Amino acid sequence: MSLQINNFLGFVIPSIIFLAFGISFLVLLLALLSVVKSFFQKRGRVVGGIIFNGFEEYAVIVLNDNTSSIENVMRTLRMIGISDKMAVDFMFRIHEEGIAIVWTGARNEALQHVQIIRQNGLRCFMTAIQE
Repeated sequence: MSLQINNFLGFVIPSIIFLAFGISFLVLLLALLSVVKSFFQKRGRVVGGIIFNGFEEYAVIVLNDNTSSIENVMRTLRMIGISDKMAVDFMFRIHEEGIAIVWTGARNEALQHVQIIRQNGLRCFMTAIQE
């Protein structure tokens, strides 16, 4: 009889300890996700993966077309100050989703960027960001 109890306790106690560590890990993970979410909410609004800090007034949006090459899209985006990595990311988003917000900021700069993008043969427009 005592052998059965020892075998049972030898299985149950480690299982309870393992379960307690698992629950503790999940609670810690949820707390960490809450902190990260709170951090981004304090920094600004998150819309479609883009963080708006409240100072942006206009967005420049590029549309997919059947004539522009991948190289032309990336080169044009780099011309308006977008890094190589972000240009590649935006290029894939434009190609796959058909549209991407590539820049946000003041109206005068948005107008300049739209002009540069259009001069390079891409379809784009700018729009006011509404709260």
